[in-house]
Amino acid sequence: MTEHIGNNGYCTVFLYTSILEQEQKDMRYCTTAEKFKRDMYQMIEAGYQPVSLRDLYAFKHRTEQPSVSYFSVVMIGGYEDNYTVAFPILKEMNVPASIFVCTDLVGKDSYPGINPFTPHFGWKAARDMRESGLIDIYAMWHPFDKEKDLQTAVKEKIRVLNQNLRSDDAGFAFCYSNIDKTVVTNLTELGVKVILTNETLKTAENSQREIIVSTNVEYYTEIFDAMSRQIGIHNDLLYKAIGINEIHIYEKTLKEKYYGLNLPSISLPINRYPMIRNYLRHAFPFSVLETERHDRVERLVLNEYIETVFVPSYHWFDYHNTIYKNWDCLCCFTMTRDIMKINNIDVVEYVINSLYEGYYCDIWLDTYYIPKKPGYMKEHQTHGLLIYGYNNAKKVFLVLSYTNHAVYEEFEVSLCDFAMACVSPYFGELSLMKRNDECPIVYNIHLLRDRLSRYIYSITEDDHDLKYIKPDIGNYYNFHACEYFADSLYDSALREKNIHQTSLYGFAEHKRCMAWRLQYICQIEGFCVDNSNVDAYMRNTERDCEFLINVSIKYNLTKKERVLVTAANCAKNLVRQEREAILWLIEKIDGKYAEKNRSIGN
Repeated sequence: MTEHIGNNGYCTVFLYTSILEQEQKDMRYCTTAEKFKRDMYQMIEAGYQPVSLRDLYAFKHRTEQPSVSYFSVVMIGGYEDNYTVAFPILKEMNVPASIFVCTDLVGKDSYPGINPFTPHFGWKAARDMRESGLIDIYAMWHPFDKEKDLQTAVKEKIRVLNQNLRSDDAGFAFCYSNIDKTVVTNLTELGVKVILTNETLKTAENSQREIIVSTNVEYYTEIFDAMSRQIGIHNDLLYKAIGINEIHIYEKTLKEKYYGLNLPSISLPINRYPMIRNYLRHAFPFSVLETERHDRVERLVLNEYIETVFVPSYHWFDYHNTIYKNWDCLCCFTMTRDIMKINNIDVVEYVINSLYEGYYCDIWLDTYYIPKKPGYMKEHQTHGLLIYGYNNAKKVFLVLSYTNHAVYEEFEVSLCDFAMACVSPYFGELSLMKRNDECPIVYNIHLLRDRLSRYIYSITEDDHDLKYIKPDIGNYYNFHACEYFADSLYDSALREKNIHQTSLYGFAEHKRCMAWRLQYICQIEGFCVDNSNVDAYMRNTERDCEFLINVSIKYNLTKKERVLVTAANCAKNLVRQEREAILWLIEKIDGKYAEKNRSIGN
């Protein structure tokens, strides 16, 4: 388990990618020389001492606490600006750093299929930095390496580094994102002492000596905010690690307790094929709402599922609508883990009693204990279940969720497994919900026209803090999200040899939803769509989205570039057609109601 280091309890590892001379339009994964130098100055002025990963590793294996506070700087990618821009600053300020490179790209200023390509420093520059005594050079696992055998590839990377750097210690550290136990075992068997990973890896199993978690710093990142974020993640890991180590003592007690439970069975009505279901935060409420009055659900989708958000760093494309807990058509109550613990609430009986009152339960718990979930008995992670019933004879909950077959389906969870998943520190919260049938969901063409206009011109509003993802400089919103997703599909997939299916499904679902929305409006408003752009868009979108999904699956299997080109062109065509159709519809709406207003005026 990770030990505290320094007076502040933790040594923050700041991860930089590219250091530019001047600010540019897109500053994701980048910062400027001025900002980088200011970051270093602020940390040193605040009393933090910069250390290398080697020193950090040594500190973690000491029994006594160091007397000062530390921070460490790492860079990934091996870009030329690491040498031409960052290295002079590091020398001037006497700050050590570790740079992780893709050995296949050292010295490259172009690469087939990648345009634009950021140049990488060469071996002479690498030796120059290493010989300064400030910079260590190590290897990293690159998306290009995805199909390679891990041990063979890592051995070769270390050999190439040692040969070109004229050293024998390039295997001391290695950078690998999204590690698991198998990766850790393989790397430690090769003699790697330090495994650098990213802050998105928030599992207690990775709170160990060999693994060092870094936090990403960009142009718009405040350095002390980054430090606070990583310390918070670190403390959360420690808390979870302690909880997981202690959890086994509850298992026998829970089995005995719930085996003897005798409460009436109940099953609330549920829709297993909701209209919107690419992400659970949409699928769960729609599974509840679509049990009656489909017309109400259609108007809800019509009004709310317009905006989009694309987060490239996480391959996340999703709707950017308000959180369902704020919908008037649902009655919702949320209970956090802390509240339940403080009030000594039995989560199993709480859920069953809520079912009797007509409330479904959207619960986020540790799926390590939930059969049919992908992490079952493999990995502790927080994920969701929708509980709609209880069977007393079997002592199970009836649930809906995405399973290890990547299908949204119903299955059963034993009360004991459920309780274990809630005792775990990975249990987050539960939300009770049921339909509020008294709440009207109205069709208002003027509001719809304004929302479509804001969408197509990519106007983003915070909506009184109700958005699921807050506006961020690294994200794209509304139509810009769709454009950027389609434009970047080819480059990101070619680079990573994979099309991220979840984000692609989200993109396709939104295109289907938008085509349906335009058709709905045209029917209500009486707009003639024959031989128009919107007619072709509505007729072809369902077919084109199905084709896009199938061809993306084909690319992931074959890795053929011509297949990827087909997928990228299909996505771009969907975006182009959507834009033309929405602008056509807005013009029709404006024309119709301007004419009505003129008639009223006369």
